Amino acid sequence: MSAAVRRILVVDDARLDIELALDAFRELQLTAKVDVALGGREALDRLAGAGRFVDRVQFPLPDLVLLEPQDARHRWVRGAPPVQDDARHAAHPDRGAQFVDGGS
Repeated sequence: MSAAVRRILVVDDARLDIELALDAFRELQLTAKVDVALGGREALDRLAGAGRFVDRVQFPLPDLVLLEPQDARHRWVRGAPPVQDDARHAAHPDRGAQFVDGGS
């Protein structure tokens, strides 16, 4: 992937883990905007533009989604349709999904 990551969505339900991730990003002096979703339902709503996340100017799609490895195995991820297959995201053909499993 050669495109720069401008926006990252961190998904976790543990506030301490979120703070650790944000501290690491600050230490690395990332220039990307970092958004946080407190759990899977909020992440899916944000990615789908549902509920309070309907405004794409205020809540644009992220370039990268970071999930805790344990969270990636939860039912809410497995049971959800892939976001890139959703017709609402057809205007973003360059945005595919790439999964990196940091767990064992």
